[in-house]
Amino acid sequence: MVTQLHVPEPQREERFASLSRGGWLSLQSHAFTRAILCAGRVIALQPREPVTMEGDEDLRIFGVVRGAVGTYSSHRHQFPVLGAMLLSGQWFGVGPRFVGGGRKLTFIAMEDTELLCFGNAEFQQVSVSCSDLDDQLAQLAQMMSNYSNLIVAELLIPETDRRIVAVLLRLCEGTSGEFSFRLSQAELGEMSNASRDTVNKLVKRLEQCGLLTTRYGRIVVADYEGLARWFDTAGT
Repeated sequence: MVTQLHVPEPQREERFASLSRGGWLSLQSHAFTRAILCAGRVIALQPREPVTMEGDEDLRIFGVVRGAVGTYSSHRHQFPVLGAMLLSGQWFGVGPRFVGGGRKLTFIAMEDTELLCFGNAEFQQVSVSCSDLDDQLAQLAQMMSNYSNLIVAELLIPETDRRIVAVLLRLCEGTSGEFSFRLSQAELGEMSNASRDTVNKLVKRLEQCGLLTTRYGRIVVADYEGLARWFDTAGT
């Protein structure tokens, strides 16, 4: 069950720092960022709990404060598959606000997750002090489109092993040191259009190289730079 949390305004900038350190809000003025962080509603979800479903008439936009959200899509009568995983600091859901109609994707919490949520009431509050809100939301929409294009480009990588590693590198981009996320090998296969058997064999090879480990349904990338070098030199 989705739970709404109360976070007092004085605590919000620190509590939601993951949203302002990078990405969309890092490009905005301090006044705009503060207005966004103060206006949003905070909701908490448990693992496998849906945020919003394909076909929903839902204009809300969400920022991931902590945890992870999986995006699922289907083609015709095909069973929905995991296409991407959005981690702390990322935003999603802006499409219907600009193009109308129901949602094209289903969003589901992958682990215990906290989101900053914006509907009409929250954006109305922001617009009182920020006259350029529509321009900034258009910028967010462009950034999300660029991210989708990156995912498509990864799926066009012909070598399966490099395609799998490209997904891992995208999930870890901008991090330092060891980085872990809750993701099964079968789900990694869905995201990279690879079989579970292929993912399993590659993961074992990467573990032997000291680049990553797996533990309790999580993948732990131990050496991002080393994994990037592996991607660059694989098959050469």
